[in-house]
Amino acid sequence: MNGVSENDWKAYVERWKIANQAEREMTRREGPSPEQAISWCLESLCIFEAMHGDPFVKDPVTRKKEEEARRHWAQLRERWTA
Repeated sequence: MNGVSENDWKAYVERWKIANQAEREMTRREGPSPEQAISWCLESLCIFEAMHGDPFVKDPVTRKKEEEARRHWAQLRERWTA
């Protein structure tokens, strides 16, 4: 085998869980630093782009739907302000 007993792995996992919980508590209390927050946001954006494509590039269908929605909202606002 690899020379590591099952009990060693269990102890490792338990220590890892305790350290992970402590880190989560610290983050919950103090919040992420500005650098961490920006890093997480950029990482999330990269993951989103990998899954769905660039969220800032809009295809013609999406642009048409957004324009229709804006037009309908403008009509609703006109009714309520008139």
